[in-house]
Amino acid sequence: MERRGAVSVDCPSCGAGSPARARFCMECGGSMTLRCRACEADLPSGAKFCPECGSGTGSGPAVTPRSERRRHVAGADRVAERRVTSVLFGDLVGFTALSEGRDPEEVRELLSTYFDQCRRVVRRYGGTIEKFIGDAVMAVWGVPTTTDEDAERAVRAGLDLIAAVRSFGSEHGAPELAMRVGVVTGEVAVTLGATGEGMVAGDAVNTASRVQALAPANRLWVDEQTRVMSSDAVRYRDAGEHTVKGKALPLVLHEAVAIASETTTGVAVPLVGYHREIALLKNEFHAARASASGRMLLLVGEPGVGKTRLGNEFEDFTDGLPETVRWHRGRCLAYGDGVAYSALVGAVRGRIGADDGDDPAALREKLGAGVERWTPDPDEAAWITPRLETLLGLGTGSFERDDLFAAWLTWFERIGADGSPVVWVVDDLHAADDAFLDLLDHLVRSVRVPLFVVGLARPELFERHPTLVTGRRTTTVQLAGLPRREMDELFDALIGGLDPETRSRLVDQAAGMPLYAIETVRALIDRGLTEERGGALTLLPDADPAQILDPATTAGLQVLIASRLDMLGPERRALLQDAAVLGQTFSADVLAVASGRDVAEVEAMLDEMVSRDLLSLIRDKLSSEDGKYAFVQSPVRQVAYQMLSRRDRRQRHLAAADALEPMTEAAGELTTVVAQHLLDALRLTDPDDAAYAELLRRAASWQVGSAERMRALGALDDALAAYERIIATTEDPAEVVALRLVAADIAYDIGRHETVIAHAYAVIDSPTAGPTEMASARTRASYSLRTVGRSDAALEVLAPYARTDDLDGLDDVTASGVAGARSAAHLELGDFEEWRRWGDLALVRAEATGDPRTIYLALNGIALGDLAQRAPTLEAAILDACLQLARRHGLRRELIQALVNRSDELISVDPTKAREAALEALELGLASGMQALSAYAQTNLMLVHHAVGEWDALMETSRGRPASDGLDDQEKLHDFATVVWLRNLVSFARGGPETAPTSWDVVGLDSGGQRSFFAIAHQALLAMMRGEDARGIDLCVRALENGAVAGLVGEEVHLVWTLAIDRALAGGQVALARDILARDEELRVVKINTRHVAERRRLAATVAAADPESDPAAVESELTAAITVLDAWGAVPTRARAEATLGCWLRSHGRDDEAEPLLASARRTFAELEATAWLAEFGLDR
Repeated sequence: MERRGAVSVDCPSCGAGSPARARFCMECGGSMTLRCRACEADLPSGAKFCPECGSGTGSGPAVTPRSERRRHVAGADRVAERRVTSVLFGDLVGFTALSEGRDPEEVRELLSTYFDQCRRVVRRYGGTIEKFIGDAVMAVWGVPTTTDEDAERAVRAGLDLIAAVRSFGSEHGAPELAMRVGVVTGEVAVTLGATGEGMVAGDAVNTASRVQALAPANRLWVDEQTRVMSSDAVRYRDAGEHTVKGKALPLVLHEAVAIASETTTGVAVPLVGYHREIALLKNEFHAARASASGRMLLLVGEPGVGKTRLGNEFEDFTDGLPETVRWHRGRCLAYGDGVAYSALVGAVRGRIGADDGDDPAALREKLGAGVERWTPDPDEAAWITPRLETLLGLGTGSFERDDLFAAWLTWFERIGADGSPVVWVVDDLHAADDAFLDLLDHLVRSVRVPLFVVGLARPELFERHPTLVTGRRTTTVQLAGLPRREMDELFDALIGGLDPETRSRLVDQAAGMPLYAIETVRALIDRGLTEERGGALTLLPDADPAQILDPATTAGLQVLIASRLDMLGPERRALLQDAAVLGQTFSADVLAVASGRDVAEVEAMLDEMVSRDLLSLIRDKLSSEDGKYAFVQSPVRQVAYQMLSRRDRRQRHLAAADALEPMTEAAGELTTVVAQHLLDALRLTDPDDAAYAELLRRAASWQVGSAERMRALGALDDALAAYERIIATTEDPAEVVALRLVAADIAYDIGRHETVIAHAYAVIDSPTAGPTEMASARTRASYSLRTVGRSDAALEVLAPYARTDDLDGLDDVTASGVAGARSAAHLELGDFEEWRRWGDLALVRAEATGDPRTIYLALNGIALGDLAQRAPTLEAAILDACLQLARRHGLRRELIQALVNRSDELISVDPTKAREAALEALELGLASGMQALSAYAQTNLMLVHHAVGEWDALMETSRGRPASDGLDDQEKLHDFATVVWLRNLVSFARGGPETAPTSWDVVGLDSGGQRSFFAIAHQALLAMMRGEDARGIDLCVRALENGAVAGLVGEEVHLVWTLAIDRALAGGQVALARDILARDEELRVVKINTRHVAERRRLAATVAAADPESDPAAVESELTAAITVLDAWGAVPTRARAEATLGCWLRSHGRDDEAEPLLASARRTFAELEATAWLAEFGLDR
């Protein structure tokens, strides 16, 4: 009987017939096993219900054969399509050992449980199990629909499968059971509408199987495409190159280490400690918002203490607020002395949407659009635009720092004009130059919108700028590290599985620094000593304790970072070191040029280092650093740089300069960076090297350009330092002369007068200085010598120009400057005839220039001399002319100076107008960052308050800016002497304590000039407050004598004279009081206006009242007249003293009824002034 091979089953994949017992199709190789549609369990042949879940299977096979399926799909011609999918292959390791000695039924149950776990894991991540092959599993993502997370989901599932198998083995007595997984992403052919086995085919399927075969147990390896598509969420490490069957070239494979979204790029870093600091950040932010004013909070601590983390936590907080927060972030470049205003450049570029690659035209266009958006007023926009252009390196003009400060303040105020809080986080504030810190302080104190500045800095910030901590609107938070208890908590949160002894030793090594702990755990990850378990990072049970505590990876942060850099391999480590030379942040384009690599190659390696937590990619559309890479922590950059040899550092600095040089035209702030790279390269070059001379010339050229940019931006301290470095290395004498004159100008602008004198005399002594240079140097020296009290030397240095015809060979600007300097020197020495002669010549030569500023300076010098000569009408006329000239020509500095002079002239004439002028000057001065002129305006405002009896307002004004910025420097005495003196004068009347900066005590009292007057007057009042009236009166007279020689005739002179007479009378020294009174002409005490005439009558009558031989009628009439005039003028305090004097005199003559109203009025006024010492002085406190 003939037998036939029975054909009883169609292939579920292709529909071809196969023998009933065939496991795989003879046509396509697909599995012949049928599966339940609901749970995918294997189905016995002919089953109507699934034996695992009970679901109906239908009348046909569980998976419809492809030949049948085509008839149910619209468009039957579309059988398959190409899709990019992620294919996972996982295979058990050690299952044979598990099976040995077990009953077959038990083995089947184990497999069934394992298959169920695999299905649950794959289904959890949206994948489809394609088939099981023995104890191996294949799953696919991207079918039937594709998402941009397919690769990530496949890797997540693979990691969970490995963890599930480890747990499965432990539960069933097989701890050695493990799984290895391979994931490959690539194009495959997908059978449309198919499910289960045979749904995909292509090279990616075979490659995935072979990749998993290469992976070690409990490891997941992926190809390059999978890594690229999932690297934002998954952290990888290099698994090397491997030859794979069917591939012409070796495959670069990577091992998946952790899920970034769950572990914060490798290590889950919870916020441990610092909850008080976070609350303070929020409170200060709300305070700025509520008060519509500026506030600054400084987070200060060593690298790794957690500053960056707190900044990021605050950013997350603001992101969650329902209101609009105008966020800015900028970084002070950690290069040399700092790039002037680099953080402000970053904030502005971010606000206007500027990109690194923008050429000047594009940058200017974006700036124009930004100004139009935030500054709708056309006039204001026209004013602010060139000042922002200067900041961004687009403008060719140069502005005074005060003018720039005012413009930048206005910019921030317009951004927050609608009431939205403006936030500015400044990274690496310790690298800031002095000018930028002045700007921050100016913004915080002057802004009239909610502005909250958060500065992240190292402790050296306060080593360079100790007064920052004393700002009234500045809060400082010192981050000193975490205590041991919180470090224990941090390590437990970072990684599980640490035994108490190991954790204790790790905490000891971390020394309270959170970054040490984080870097320790990252090093453990890199060494493969951890695993993901239950969504948390855990130390492997078999991890070698010696490796965990290996000093090469945990003995301090530097060693930790160095060991991680060594793991990168030579190519990647070299690239990271190239990046370290560029700075804390850098672009891939610049790094590619500097390192001589292809951009794509650089980006690929940088992305891998991002996944290794060494770098981060900045994603902040409001920041100019958007798209740049940054070192995760600055110590990483420091260690990478330190590992370079001197030779390699030099080469890399030169390469960086070459790469950045073409970009300076569009980004002017890079000029300083290029200069610093060249300077660093020069320092690393042997002077005997053949390239040294050319490098020296190139570095000097770029340093000059850098210094000029600093100067244009008002960063004068940095500009001066740069010029002095250039001078030290410049050999050409003619170039040195020119450089010294520029340095002297800058030093004068910032009040460094000894530096001015040194540079000026160096030019004077130079044989290469020409007539113009010599005259300019002598002019600068004269003004500074006069300022520091060396009046004779100020005139002596101008000896070559003793005659007017000595100026004939000079240009008008230079000649006007020399004549003005001689005029000022003669005025200081009290020679008014010579002052007038030279002052007139200065004005004549100034008029010839047609330059408004030169004309203003000449006019102002004449006005001050007219005041000294007590010609108030002429002085007022010239001051008015100065004021109009400054307003008409937009001379901001000169306008403030003119307002100060005008208020000074009006103090004893019209207190209302004097107050208005002083307030305008103070407002403009503070908005412009001009401390000296602001101090004079503050002084004049306080003088008005004192004269009219607004003593509480006086004390409040004294506590404001600019005096509140600090008075400890001796150089501050000239600017703030009257502020302190008036505060002490009121305190003396009130019986309060003294205010005395200790540094002022050592100032020479006989240095001459105005400085000597203020120093002596300060000491005189302190002596009186300490009960040393005799010494105090003597010092007052000395101060007046010095002031007379210096030509001082202002309100301060009158007050010192009055104080000396009042204290002499209080001590019963009538003869001394009369003598001081009689010397008013000699001491140049002003008495040419109504108030001062009345004050002199009061003092003369007071002296007479103390003398029994005086005419009683004259005493009474003079005091009565003084009271009437002082009351009409509004001189409340001295009117009350006159009333008290007359009342006491009347009472002493038995005229109590007449005395009582006067004494009652004086008592009431003294009480309102809180002048308890005056009440006691006149016996009115009883």
